[in-house]
Amino acid sequence: MEIKNTVKTKLVKVKDKAVAFAVKAAPYVVIGGVFGLITCTTAKATYAEGYSKGFFEGNMLGKKAVIEVISDLAKSVETK
Repeated sequence: MEIKNTVKTKLVKVKDKAVAFAVKAAPYVVIGGVFGLITCTTAKATYAEGYSKGFFEGNMLGKKAVIEVISDLAKSVETK
């Protein structure tokens, strides 16, 4: 019984230390979570903005390329 009580006492002390550490670390965990959320949101918004910007610029450049090709073909037809 004495060994059982000793182990129980040590477990209670370890639990108390873990709780004390968790209480001290809680604000840092919250701050880290908030900064992580902000970083994640910013990254997603930046990705979406870059994707849409690339899409629109790609469309515009594609249209210009098609117009240039048609224009070149029309010029070559006129000269022949």
